[in-house]
Amino acid sequence: MVGRLAPLMLLGAVCACNAPEQAQPPVSPQVQQKPAAVLSSNQIHERIESCAMRSRERFRDDASHGVADAQGSVVFAQHYNIRLDTCFLLLTASSPENPGGEFGTSPAFVVRKLIDVNENELYGEYLGPPADTSPPGHVPTACEVMSMYCGSGREWEVLVRHFMEG
Repeated sequence: MVGRLAPLMLLGAVCACNAPEQAQPPVSPQVQQKPAAVLSSNQIHERIESCAMRSRERFRDDASHGVADAQGSVVFAQHYNIRLDTCFLLLTASSPENPGGEFGTSPAFVVRKLIDVNENELYGEYLGPPADTSPPGHVPTACEVMSMYCGSGREWEVLVRHFMEG
């Protein structure tokens, strides 16, 4: 009986050696998902308040260092991302339309930056026309979030949504 099972076991071992490997989903080298911290509702509330305070301070510092000129406007949005345990600041500086452009009125220009306030790290940057008024053929000068490139203001918004929600 053992004599008859030996060839079957050998055949099974040989077949297993040639089995294709299971494909693993690619993991972005820069976005390493750390396990979500288990926080109490009180801790989450404290981190949200701390994020808001640090974001306001960062915004004031950046605004005092000339993020936008006198003709433009600068606004910010902050969000504590529970899943990533990170405080994000989204700065948006926009300039008005330029009526003296080469072909009449040139579109407004927007600068957006997604910043990790805790680590003072730039997660993404957008330089180009506003997403809602982007004329066809006008691509942004820069559009990137965590090494993922985008080709429009709408694509930027989709990429940033992951960080500013949750």
